[in-house]
Amino acid sequence: MSAVVYVRQSQDKTGNSAAVDRQERACRKLAEAKELADLTIYRDNDKSATSGKERPEFERLLRDVEAGRITIVIVWHLDRLTRSIRDLTRIIEAGQSHRISIASVNGVSLDLGDPTGVAVAHILTAIAAMEVAHKGNRQKAANRQRAEKGKAHWIRRPFGYQRDGEKVTIVPAEAKALRDAAKRVLAGETLASVVRVLNGAGHTSTTGGPWNVTSLRRALINPRNAKRRLYNGEDLGKGDWPRIFNKDTHRALEDKLNDPRRRTAPQDLSVKFLLSGICRCGKCGKAMFATTTKGPMVYRCFGGYCMTRRLDRVDEVVEGVVISVLSRPDAAAQFTGTEDAIKLRRLSLIHI
Repeated sequence: MSAVVYVRQSQDKTGNSAAVDRQERACRKLAEAKELADLTIYRDNDKSATSGKERPEFERLLRDVEAGRITIVIVWHLDRLTRSIRDLTRIIEAGQSHRISIASVNGVSLDLGDPTGVAVAHILTAIAAMEVAHKGNRQKAANRQRAEKGKAHWIRRPFGYQRDGEKVTIVPAEAKALRDAAKRVLAGETLASVVRVLNGAGHTSTTGGPWNVTSLRRALINPRNAKRRLYNGEDLGKGDWPRIFNKDTHRALEDKLNDPRRRTAPQDLSVKFLLSGICRCGKCGKAMFATTTKGPMVYRCFGGYCMTRRLDRVDEVVEGVVISVLSRPDAAAQFTGTEDAIKLRRLSLIHI
């Protein structure tokens, strides 16, 4: 191969690949105008260039550049290929022994084997990164404003509610199931027994899966059900939707289900994650535990659900600090006796 086409779309909400199809058609026309044939197409659909998640086709393209199989990359715009200096540097380094160029349908062509072309690529990528940052700040400000107005925001429909445009209404059957579950829990039934009732009655979560103890607990103590609007763990007041629980019921559920004395099952004390249950949320002070996401493992606040932090990055920082402290010549003398053991324990309650 020699000439290739790279197309990317950050979000494909419809699932029909329309955006990448349009990009590909435009890139093929440019290739035809340049009399380039036998194109190889690299398509990263529904892949962000700034989220940190892997773009499989971008990685394949880098390998082919490094192997000297590519001389020209055709893109709709440079920001479809990269929006970070880090990824641009990877492209330049991969092709450092092979002179490659980037041809854009909307933009200038860049020779990455020429210092001027590299400089222009850095400038354009820096501008793209700045635009991403500004867009993120604008979106955060808009989200905050919506939250302060009590507007609902969710990515996945929560059990008990449905939305038609801006209007949020209760799903009667689901709200009834939640109220019945709350009544049973407050009467002393275990979450496990209530889960069996829910699943036995044919109720599923909004993803279609069965209920479990964790998902039920989260649903019952979610402030949304009491008409409270939270933003990054901060209670901003009443939401503009109907409540499923009154204030007293919700508070009683929080008190009961957040009570540490409820942990009666035998615990596996083996260490699986360095800081799980040790690190504390910097906003609400509650413990954070390791959990999975669609991406990397994270530490998540299970008190106020305030934040998540990348597990590997937090562990790396903490391990570095601990190793540094314990490598000192006087390390052993620093932690002797009961009082120092208590101080060490306090230090271990890391806020992130």
